[in-house]
Amino acid sequence: MQLKCLVFLALGLGLNILYNVQSPAHNSAKIYYDKAVEFESQNIDSTLFYVDKAYTQLKAVDTTNVLFTDILNQYGRAYYLKQDFKTAYAYFVRVYDLSLNMGEEANAYKVKVNMAICNRQLDQPKKALEDFFDVVSYYERTAPEDINLGKTYFNIADLYFLNKQHENAEGYYQKSEPFFEAIPMFQFQLITNRIGNFNNFSLNNSAELVKEFENKTLIDSVPKAIRASLFNNIGQTMVMSKNYEKALFYNFESLKAKKETGVKFGLANQYNNIAEVYIKTQDYPVAIKYLDTALSLASSNRQKFQIFKNLQLAHKETQNFQKSLDYANRYIALKDSLNEVLTQKELANLGLEYDTQTKDAFISKLTNLSSTYKILILILIVLSLVALGLFYRKNKRIKADVETLQHELDTYKNERANLKPQGERIQLNTNVILNSNAIRYLKSDGHYVEYHLDEKTRPEIDRISLSQAYKNLPDKQFARIHKSYVVNLNFIKIINSTKLMLDDGTWLNLSRTYKPDLKARLYDK
Repeated sequence: MQLKCLVFLALGLGLNILYNVQSPAHNSAKIYYDKAVEFESQNIDSTLFYVDKAYTQLKAVDTTNVLFTDILNQYGRAYYLKQDFKTAYAYFVRVYDLSLNMGEEANAYKVKVNMAICNRQLDQPKKALEDFFDVVSYYERTAPEDINLGKTYFNIADLYFLNKQHENAEGYYQKSEPFFEAIPMFQFQLITNRIGNFNNFSLNNSAELVKEFENKTLIDSVPKAIRASLFNNIGQTMVMSKNYEKALFYNFESLKAKKETGVKFGLANQYNNIAEVYIKTQDYPVAIKYLDTALSLASSNRQKFQIFKNLQLAHKETQNFQKSLDYANRYIALKDSLNEVLTQKELANLGLEYDTQTKDAFISKLTNLSSTYKILILILIVLSLVALGLFYRKNKRIKADVETLQHELDTYKNERANLKPQGERIQLNTNVILNSNAIRYLKSDGHYVEYHLDEKTRPEIDRISLSQAYKNLPDKQFARIHKSYVVNLNFIKIINSTKLMLDDGTWLNLSRTYKPDLKARLYDK
């Protein structure tokens, strides 16, 4: 009996010692992890800096706990936001495997959704579907009424929609519908996607959904975030149904919603959609007005391609063959990047309608079009290679310069740490006295300078120019890095080509004009 007591006592003491050894590392890792999460919406580089710290703290002592999976998941989120989907996927896989090994099945399948979304971004729809179906299988088995099951059905439907498997998409949209009955935002998103999907394979079903929407819903009740896409999809249904009056109404409502929510990328498409309605009603001058606006806003070749096509047609119908020819040529110029072009027959027919004095020149131009573009492409390739070489050499010089600066900074800080110099007294015009060692950085604000201090949240403010304030500081401790910033070298953590980060995660601009001053301070130790 006494032996058993001694064994249990020894085991308890051992666990207590182990806990006390691990606890500081866990606490430190948790602090760094929380900072990583905090910086996610502000600066991804800072997020990665702190998540690296958290990972280093915990990896050495314990990699089989929930905090460690949270740290790995934060890596995945950060790289996803940086659009490095391959790296993000690798971290999400680690979280998934570790969570299963720990018995944290619910967490594993939450991150499985992130894996599927990464695969979709990596243009791997088959793998994305496999991941989504694994999630569906889990929720159908463990929590068939969980809202996450409905969201996963919806994600599967969207994936089928994107891959033009429209009937499969509709099946999963219907499966997701019961989960969203109490969530208006999801209900509106669902009807938006279903109408868009039906527009591709069943106009009757699309028209029925629109009719049901009009009978049950006031337009003003539609959430602003959904209006643009919903009204645009309804507008397309009306165009295909040849109800051009309603088509214009919904397209203009979609345009209004995009302007109100600041969605600039879709404006060109919306103006083009409006113009297409006017083309179908044979109001070509008005169509041209909206097409000109669409072209001025277009930011991609796909957008310009459709606009050129419509401009060519509209100008042809108004007998302006010169402009029609011009847009036809601009249209065909995109043939190498897009797999849809005017046929040579269409272009030849356009040429026959053009002025007889320029007809022969026009046909000759069409004949030589292919060889001309080959020469242009060859020239562009050569110029691109030259530009790429110059960019590579410049980037290599910048990288070497940054690495040298970082090395000099580390050397400077090591030497200062060994010397442990006392700071100088800095007296402000407000009679406040500061120790130079406590000043993190100075920021210019008009006729005033903010002195940002270590361990203080609010800066000291003095009426003085930044140049004069800089002269009052110790030469070998501070450097001017920008027209608005002077920094204490002891607080710099990371230097890159255009910014530097302080040890608390603050990023300051590093100007090319003032970079020599920073170099001079670091080299002159």
